Amino acid sequence: MSDPAPDFWEHAQEMTEEEYLRTEPDSPIKREFVDGYVYPLHGPTLAQAGASSGHGEITLNIGAALLPPARKAGCHVYTSAMRVNATNPTGKRVYYSPDVVVTCQPSSPEAR
Repeated sequence: MSDPAPDFWEHAQEMTEEEYLRTEPDSPIKREFVDGYVYPLHGPTLAQAGASSGHGEITLNIGAALLPPARKAGCHVYTSAMRVNATNPTGKRVYYSPDVVVTCQPSSPEAR
């Protein structure tokens, strides 16, 4: 039997959006920011799903399947290293690090 999934909520750290953005470039681990909390996606006590070869293969297959229709529509496909920011239904900014991203919006200069 496998170990239970790590409790990411237990490892959340309260932080302002400004503090998150300031500290993110120097963070040794991938993190997400939601509703004033930063959630580590991996680290000494957390296992990131991307650590397995199976997860990497699935991510690649999804990205490869999305690439032709995305390009045809003038869109872009990114995998794992792209941080996404959006506004949640309550109007607050959130920052996620999904495994695959498709966007048809122009990217900002700092994202290039």
